[in-house]
Order: sequence, then structure tokens, then C-alpha cells
Amino acid sequence: MSFLIWRCRYRCWASPTGAVFTGGNLEAQRLRFATTKKAIQWVDWGHGNFGAQAAARAYFHTDAGHLTRGQAARLAAILPDPDKWNAARPGPYVAERSAALIGRATEVTRDNLDFCVR
Repeated sequence: MSFLIWRCRYRCWASPTGAVFTGGNLEAQRLRFATTKKAIQWVDWGHGNFGAQAAARAYFHTDAGHLTRGQAARLAAILPDPDKWNAARPGPYVAERSAALIGRATEVTRDNLDFCVR
């Protein structure tokens, strides 16, 4: 696939070289996403909840796929100490941290840097 991308764009000696680098890059991104996806299912979200699905049900009574951006950010914000903080009733730290995470996610979407998870 990466060879076809480079061959269509550049018809010169650089196309095989570019295809190698692009192909390796695509595979690395795919591997990173798959690893992250698997790791989220083993995270301890506190109070005996392991995995994003269990945390979504425990804190917000919904499936992980139906979480809002704010709810997902609150879950991420409690990860340093999930037994101490509560995603459903955020204190000052969780509220501030989740706002920062939402801001960063907005920047990633705005700058089209979310291509590996679309």
C-alpha cells in the first residue's frame, strides 16, 4: 500500500525508499494504537473496576462507546489514583485536569493529528 502511495506521487528513485519509510511508519502507528487499545482494558480504574467498559458502567452507568468527551476525560484524569478520586463527582483536581485533557484533545482534532484513531 505504501509503495503505491509513493509511486503515484513521485516517479523517481526515491519512491522505493519513501515506500519503505512510509510502510514502516504506518505499521508502527497501527501497532501503537492496538497496544493502547489492549492496555486500556487492563487499567485499574479503582474500586475493583478493570477496563474502560467496567469503569464507564460503574461511574456513569453507560457503555464505554457512549461516553461523552467530558466523561472520558474525567476517567483519564482519575488514573493517577483512581481509589482517591471519583470521576462521577469530580473534585477540583479532577475538574481541572479533565478540562486540560479536553483542551488537548481539541487541539489534536483541530490540527488533524487524530488520523491514527479514525
